[in-house]
Amino acid sequence: MPHIITHYFPELDEPERSFLAQLTATMPEADVQQFAIAYRQGRKDPQTVLLMAAIGIAGVPGLHRFALGEVGSVFCTSLLVACC
Repeated sequence: MPHIITHYFPELDEPERSFLAQLTATMPEADVQQFAIAYRQGRKDPQTVLLMAAIGIAGVPGLHRFALGEVGSVFCTSLLVACC
């Protein structure tokens, strides 16, 4: 029988699905549902991040980190590129 997390996240690959299944194994279904809502809001689409990283190589360094909310890394990367 598949874990309930598969119901909420059918698109996940196996390592992430296993991790979330372990994390939510002891939670009641209502808590798993709340967790799934919060997790989905913070999760970024992997293809979008990859596309932004490719754009970063070609022109705008750190674009993918900015989209992920890692603004400090963007600042450091921009500073490093400006110094070179």
